[in-house]
Amino acid sequence: MKKLHIILITIIFSFNLCFFGQVYALHNPSAGIPSSGGNSDSDDIESVFSSADSFISDGKQGDISIDESALSGVSNFLTTRLIYIGVALAVIIATILGIQFMIGSTEEKAKVTEALVPFVIGCIVIFGSFTLWRIIVNIGNKL
Repeated sequence: MKKLHIILITIIFSFNLCFFGQVYALHNPSAGIPSSGGNSDSDDIESVFSSADSFISDGKQGDISIDESALSGVSNFLTTRLIYIGVALAVIIATILGIQFMIGSTEEKAKVTEALVPFVIGCIVIFGSFTLWRIIVNIGNKL
């Protein structure tokens, strides 16, 4: 069973590396943020604090506007990745339960049957919440 957990963790980690490989960092020379590495750790920390201070002061002055297209893009990216993870986990768990059911003894089949109820409920919650959220977002976009 320990090997199975290690294999699942490896698969999930590999899946994350494949689909979360995009970087949304922005090189901003006006803020003093270098594009590749800094001079020292203190320079990086100082630039983070100065950027945070300027963000707070802009917010107090009301100079910040929300870019809805960027927010929508990040939202779509996040939901797409989360549904990929949900589908992958559901398929992996269903496969494991199916194999255990096929090769198990009568007692193991009873345990698998008991495990199916939380599995089905979990799938309904994951995919139902995603569908509901998508419906709400689509209705909100039409308003």
